[in-house]
Amino acid sequence: DGIRDSSVTGVQTCALPISSDVVNEVREHFGEKVCKNVIPHNVRLAEAPSHGKPITTFDPSSTGAKAYRAVALEVSGGAPERAR
Repeated sequence: DGIRDSSVTGVQTCALPISSDVVNEVREHFGEKVCKNVIPHNVRLAEAPSHGKPITTFDPSSTGAKAYRAVALEVSGGAPERAR
């Protein structure tokens, strides 16, 4: 039972106060499918939804916003930003 590796295209650890042991176990099981960047537990991340905004507009310089941008770059292969 459990999750079959072939059905998982990527794994992201995020926004949970989990131990490094859990992260290491996930990395051990899924290997290169786990993003190298981890979204840390962050108060500003928790506050953003109650203000109706994503963290990238609520507090763009916060640790959480920077982490989400790093993950976006990682999963996109470093694709350039969209034109605004």
